Amino acid sequence: MANKMMIGGAEANFLKTMLDNASKKYTPAAPNTAGNEDPNKIAQLTKDLQAKWAKR
Repeated sequence: MANKMMIGGAEANFLKTMLDNASKKYTPAAPNTAGNEDPNKIAQLTKDLQAKWAKR
């Protein structure tokens, strides 16, 4: 049986406001970059990363 906590309207409004403010403050909007990747740059970065790991 799950324990449930009942809170009053003032507490609920406070918590909702606090969560809304936190989500706005700490969740930056990320630009939609899907489809804008440069295949040549991806290939070069992949080669650089593979070379870096090969040296280890």
